[in-house]
Amino acid sequence: MAEITIDEIRKVFREELSNLENDRLINAKDACDFIGICFPTLQKWVETGRVKTYTIGAGTVRYKKADLLKAAENKYQRVQTLN
Repeated sequence: MAEITIDEIRKVFREELSNLENDRLINAKDACDFIGICFPTLQKWVETGRVKTYTIGAGTVRYKKADLLKAAENKYQRVQTLN
């Protein structure tokens, strides 16, 4: 039977925490701050389908960090290929 080291357990734990954090829902201001864009850009990304919104309660819109990271990553990859 293979032994599992404490470092391997810590690594898995950190990865799981990171996944939970990226699934967290945040508001528009925090979303813009998180990826360094302005609100009109976020609105444009939502309108074009680059970022998915999640409606909670009575029309309160939230965003997942994971979705924002993916959209931002795609943006910066395109910028690098243009340079």
